[in-house]
Amino acid sequence: MRFDILTIFPEMFTSVINSSIQKRAQENGLISYHIHNIRDFSKDKHKKTDDYPFGGGNGLVMLCQPIFDCIESVKGECGDEPYCIMMSPRGRQLSPEVARELSRKKRILILCGHYEGIDERVSELIDDEISTGEYVLTGGELPAMTLCDCVSRFIPGVLGTDESADDESFSVYGGLLEYPQYTRPADFGGRKVPDVLLGGNHADIEAWRHEQSIIKTAQKRPDIIHKLREQGMTDEDYALAMRHMSEYKLENMHVAKIAVDEKRRLCVYPDEQRADFADIFGQTGDVHYHNAGFFFATGYRKAHEGYKRIITAVQVHYGIVLSIDESTIFENVTEKVKKKIENYKRTNA
Repeated sequence: MRFDILTIFPEMFTSVINSSIQKRAQENGLISYHIHNIRDFSKDKHKKTDDYPFGGGNGLVMLCQPIFDCIESVKGECGDEPYCIMMSPRGRQLSPEVARELSRKKRILILCGHYEGIDERVSELIDDEISTGEYVLTGGELPAMTLCDCVSRFIPGVLGTDESADDESFSVYGGLLEYPQYTRPADFGGRKVPDVLLGGNHADIEAWRHEQSIIKTAQKRPDIIHKLREQGMTDEDYALAMRHMSEYKLENMHVAKIAVDEKRRLCVYPDEQRADFADIFGQTGDVHYHNAGFFFATGYRKAHEGYKRIITAVQVHYGIVLSIDESTIFENVTEKVKKKIENYKRTNA
């Protein structure tokens, strides 16, 4: 992989590309860096690379002439046509998927913007725009370093083993954060490594790591959990995640049983503190409270938000995904509640 970086501050890259993994990868011939100073291509006698924007406004805009000439010159330096990227807040978000995609390119050219932006006509030469986050920096140099480091980790051999990049956050278990890691000593001042990691049972270790990745993601990045749920995260994994999301307070959950009645209504039987339950979920939408002692949601087969919240609450409270079918409707429901249910059913038959 060849990286060509176009910048007006080439000195910023020296320490980064000549240190650690990046340095070793270059020594092994896996990647190469070529830093190009845009100022060298300016036709202005003062090597000017910016000017005031047409139409007025604050700040300066990078001139298209030096960038056009720089890109055209760099393109001709070797036989491979570069994939041209501009670092920009308006670009697509850098992610493991994007980095893996880019790692398959033979040559990448990265343009680092500065000031208030780049003359829009430069976009004619650009194949892609990449953003490293929803924030604005002084220039594109730091994002370019981030992009190079991220992409290079997916190039075979850079990390030593092909599997290394797959065992990191956003890559493990379909996009979860990485599980906790430990090393010697096993007991540091009373802070012990989990027993499962010392037992040598690889199946148990794998199960523990999977569980911990879910928990860490739920605690620190609940948005990832919601995204993975939409992409098909299993009910069991989702229920585990919901129990550890900071937005849910377990002490506020007062649920005794969930079931589907003969009319295909989702029923939730609360305990004696059902007033708290009502306060949490309210009386809106398709969620109703009946004086027989349970909440129910109409249209069980429809994805209304009300009973989705109830299902979530039950999963959070019990730590399991309840099997909702006719055989489990009255399982573990107290005799008192059973009588209320039977009376309600007779009344409404």
